[in-house]
Amino acid sequence: MAQDTIRVNDATQNNLKHVSLDIPKHQITVVTGVSGSGKSSLVLDTIAAQSRRELNETFPSFAQRYLPKYRRPQVGSIERLPTAIVIDQKKPSSNVRSTLGTYTDIYSILRVLFSRVGRPFVGYSDSFSFNHPQGRCPRCDGLGEITELDVHKLVDFDKCLNDPGVIRYVAYEPGQWRWLYYGACGLFDPNKKIRDYTPEELELFLYQEPMTLKNPPPEYYKNAKYEGLMYRMNRMLKRDDAKVHWKKLEPLVTQGVCPDCGGQRLNPTILSCRIGGKNISDVTAMSLGDIMDWLEEIHDPLAVDIKDSLRERIGALIDIGLDYLTLDRPMGTLSGGEAQRCKIAKYNNSSLSDLLYVLDEPSVVSTATTSTGSARPSSICGTGATLC
Repeated sequence: MAQDTIRVNDATQNNLKHVSLDIPKHQITVVTGVSGSGKSSLVLDTIAAQSRRELNETFPSFAQRYLPKYRRPQVGSIERLPTAIVIDQKKPSSNVRSTLGTYTDIYSILRVLFSRVGRPFVGYSDSFSFNHPQGRCPRCDGLGEITELDVHKLVDFDKCLNDPGVIRYVAYEPGQWRWLYYGACGLFDPNKKIRDYTPEELELFLYQEPMTLKNPPPEYYKNAKYEGLMYRMNRMLKRDDAKVHWKKLEPLVTQGVCPDCGGQRLNPTILSCRIGGKNISDVTAMSLGDIMDWLEEIHDPLAVDIKDSLRERIGALIDIGLDYLTLDRPMGTLSGGEAQRCKIAKYNNSSLSDLLYVLDEPSVVSTATTSTGSARPSSICGTGATLC
């Protein structure tokens, strides 16, 4: 029996009726048919599932607890099965910090380029990351957008603490538990209008960082620290569970592009570093094709190896038809087909070989995609493909 084939014996997974077949390695195999004919049952639920299951079994028992679990497929046996990688249309991440540049590691290489060649020198590669404390914009925390509480939406400055509606949020009505932090702290006259507070009182009321009260009134919470209203609300807004309260918080916040960084995510020091008149944020906002042209204008000897790495990774995306994308494009905004092509390009840059790449519904990917992807893999099985 040929050693360059994958042999499936007696597959009965889902709606498969004792299917046996040979799948050639080192070439593209298309699996097509009407809906319900068993394409996914064969390729995904049998071949790919068995490969992943056997791969997981090679890890120690301790490590297996943290790996995805795959059931044993209903199949007699599968012979000469390579390690399978499933390339589906599921978007890799909806995290706003995940961009095309970070997902493909192109941004990491670009950071190295700016740290070596950019002028003036402002720091090492980590400093050019919008996820790093030394690089990110402090106001938007490296997000490029702000969601900030509007103090004038939260507080009615024409009322005093004893007036209903002075603080427009849950449990801040006079006598309620959140109101007690301010109305019963002894620091303010509860009958004095907020707009009549002195600058010192207003700062204390709104922005004071946590502090211990020296002589709190009896009705104040025992051992509780005092903190300004805006400080307290902003802390709550940044908590992971803030989305649970979003309907109540939304009327009180202002959203938009960060006014400090203009949406570039980085602080002014990092943005001052340039190559060919462009900072790293300017480059990530360019199309991939324009970035390739920009690279040709860099002649510093320190950039030779870095340019080669960038060309290889960016070229893989361009060859697969994504030359119009920008590196700052959030991964969550890509279509299913674009996300699938990004995954293909990422795997094509890998030095691994003799792998089984499984493309789920690859008809959304152009013909150029599949011809590019055939260079390295052992075999590509596509479910529902019409042309490959």
